[in-house]
Amino acid sequence: MHIRRPFTPMLARSVEDFPGRAEGLVYEPKFDGFRALVLVGDDGRVELYSRSLTRLTGSFPETAGAIGAL
Repeated sequence: MHIRRPFTPMLARSVEDFPGRAEGLVYEPKFDGFRALVLVGDDGRVELYSRSLTRLTGSFPETAGAIGAL
């Protein structure tokens, strides 16, 4: 699968208000790990990439397989 950059990956950003905010609490949802872009080819092949388009599929074959099964 040849990848071009036809889109800009979503980046995290700071917001002032969000659902579930409670007075007196500081809330910072942050999940350690990878932000993956999932690309599915016309042939059904699934590839995972980082936002810099580094291929991640080989590091997460079970994830790619599960997505492909959908």
